[in-house]
Parts: sequence; C-alpha cells; structure tokens
Amino acid sequence: MPYEFKLPDLGEGISEVELRRWLVREGDEVAEHQPVVEVETDKAVVEVPSPRKGLVVRLHRKEGETVPVGEILVTISEGTAAEGSEQAPQQAIQEAMQQPTQVTQADELPPQRPKSVGIVGTLPEAEEEPQQEQARPQPQREAHGKDILATPSVRKTARERGIDLSRIQGSGPRGSVTPEDLERFAPSREGAPAEGMASMPPLQIDPGDEVERVPMRGVRRSTARNVIASQRVTASVTTTEEADITELAELRDREQKMMEGRGRHLTFLPFFIKAVQHALREHPYLNASIEDATSTIILKKRYHFGIAVDTPNGLMVPVIRDVEKKSIFDLAGELLELGKKARERTIAIEEMKGSSFTVTNYGHFGGGFATPVINWPDVAILGFGRIADRAWVHKGQVAVRKIVPMSLTFDHRATDGVDASRFLTKVVQYLEDPGLFLIDSV
Repeated sequence: MPYEFKLPDLGEGISEVELRRWLVREGDEVAEHQPVVEVETDKAVVEVPSPRKGLVVRLHRKEGETVPVGEILVTISEGTAAEGSEQAPQQAIQEAMQQPTQVTQADELPPQRPKSVGIVGTLPEAEEEPQQEQARPQPQREAHGKDILATPSVRKTARERGIDLSRIQGSGPRGSVTPEDLERFAPSREGAPAEGMASMPPLQIDPGDEVERVPMRGVRRSTARNVIASQRVTASVTTTEEADITELAELRDREQKMMEGRGRHLTFLPFFIKAVQHALREHPYLNASIEDATSTIILKKRYHFGIAVDTPNGLMVPVIRDVEKKSIFDLAGELLELGKKARERTIAIEEMKGSSFTVTNYGHFGGGFATPVINWPDVAILGFGRIADRAWVHKGQVAVRKIVPMSLTFDHRATDGVDASRFLTKVVQYLEDPGLFLIDSV
C-alpha cells in the first residue's frame, strides 16, 4: 500500500519551506532515513529524510515551489524495482498507483519511529495526521519551552507581524490561538494586509519598458519579511558617532602575523564585538528584549551577538554565544567558521537564534553611516562603516588618522537617546584605547 510522506514540522515555528532540489527520482528505491529532498527554510537549507524504505512512486511538488508543513511531498510504495517485471520500475509505479493510499492513523503514527536526521542535526518529527485533519491546530514547543496550539496560517501571520504566540491566551479548542485572538492582542493596521509591500498600489509598468521579474525567494524573502516585521513592532531611532582607531589598527597589524601563525586571520570585527560587549555591561538596556504582553523590559545577563554576514544568497545573521567568555582569538576563529557555514548554507537554524544584540560591519563593502534595522527581538543593532584615513585633530594637532563611522539603531521604548549616546561614547573609548580591554577584561 503506497505511503504518502508529508512535509514534517521542522520546528522553530516554520510553517512553509521552499523546495530547492529533489534528491531522488520517480522509480528510485529509497532507504529509511535516506534524504529525499532539500528544502530551504527562513535561513537554513535542510535535507528531509524519508521515514520509510520503498519505491518512489510520485513526487508531488516541483523544485522552486513553496510547500506548507503537512502537504504531501512524495508517495512511496512498499515494493522495490527489483520485485517488478522487466519493465520495472515503471510497472511497479503503475501497480502502486492503483492501490489505495495509506491513511489510517495507526499507519501514519508508528509508535516508536526513530528520529529523522538531516544535515543540520536531528529534526523534530511531524505528527502526520490523516489528511482530513490537516487544518487542526498543531501543538508546537516554543523557544521558552511552552507548548502552543495554533494552525500554520496563524503561526505565519504571527511571525509576519512579530507576535510571540506564547504571550496570547488562546480561546480556541484546547486553548489554541485563533485569528481573532491575534487581532485582539495586536490589531493590524486598518486596511493593511500582512505583507507590508502588498499594501502598495499595483505597480504600473509601461508596456514598452523592458523589465525582468525576479521572484523573492529564500533568504531574500525571509529578509524582507523580517525587516518589515521589525519596523512594525519597534520604535526605531538611529544615532551616530566616529572613532579614531589608529592605535587599534597598529595593534592589529602588529599581531596579524602571530594570529596567522595560529591559523587565524585577524580583522577589526573581533575588536568591535569586544568593545561593544564591554560597553553593554554599563548599558544593559541595550542588551535586552521587550515583552509587550506584560510591558516588561527583559535585561539579558549573557551576551549573544548576531553578526550580519553577506552571502551570495542574501543577508544572514549567525549568532556568537557568550561573547563575554571569549578572547579576540576565539572570536576571530568563530567568525571565520560561522561566516563559512552561512555562505555555504550549511549553518543550522539553532546557530541563528537567540541573539541579544547585533553587529553589522557593512564598511567592508563601502559606505559610512546607515540606518541598520533592528534584528527583533533585540532592541539595538550597531553598524560599522568604512574605515578611512582622514584629517583629524589628535592631541591638539591636525593629523591623518584612521576613522571608523558607527550607526546605532535602538528601540526607543527600551531606552532613550542619552543612554544610547553614552553607550556609543563608551564603545569609542574602547576602540580608541585598546589597552582598556586588558584592564576591563574578566
């Protein structure tokens, strides 16, 4: 009896994926736990393994399509090509298609099925319920450990509007969160659809113009959705500052050879990260999140830094955890590793979650000041611009110095401009006098 394998719940609130590449073809034999398809979530690329062995009878979706969780991916029969006639596997496929598909709950939910394993590690198993129950709210464990009941469409809307479902008391069956609960918790703007860009009037293009239409997919689509959500739920303000990093540049140049001898390439970014972490200790309201449901600012005692990385697929933000426990040498190594994994799309979803503050070093690509968008639920992001030789007053004399511009965007609900300016001033002190790292390091 053919078995219909549905897209499992990949966790982290993911309601749909983009099908990047089939790893099997119709007529192939597949082993249990063998990856059958490569999908792209908001940030990561994941190989989805088959829960059963058998013959691939039908691939239900095409590469490039968006597939919701719970949709049928592939039909697998119990037979093998070898068991068919000389016309196998085509005959085996035809025979399998003539049989009723497996729909009973006992068959869909084997009691002790082993966990699926993909390139990002162990994947959460989906509860593959009968097709007629797909629309029922499904429980899902949130990051804080609480089970939340909500349909995929409700989860999708909540994510687009930046709403944490754990903050809502559901009024649906078994306490599930309904669309009405979402609307009561955070009313949408009147007349505004979920996708911010969709609220604009239809684009008018002159029939005589030559254009190319490029669908927003994968990381680009995820980035667009996240920045719109961030702008909706934060009160963003940007302030700027400049730092003379001439002495820091001399230090970096002096230690570069030593670092290369230990297998590390030393850039400015580890110093920037360390300066920010030290400054945050005195300005905790910038290393925080806001819980809207209780009007509470949550001050975070550990320092997990999101680092914006430019990749061929778009902007990704892996997270370096426990920056306060790591040296410049450690940070240089971790930056290299995470950047490589982000560019190669082998990074795990878990490695891009849980930041408390975000740093972006767009100066590597040019540009000075900017208005970086907060990586919600952080309340602040600091961007470093292009380092340039400039005429600068140093010890009462005009001299050529290396100057880096900085742009801090912060959520005005968490703190105010005075605190943000003092924080930036503290970052400047660390960057202009790198010896402070030794005095203040624990």
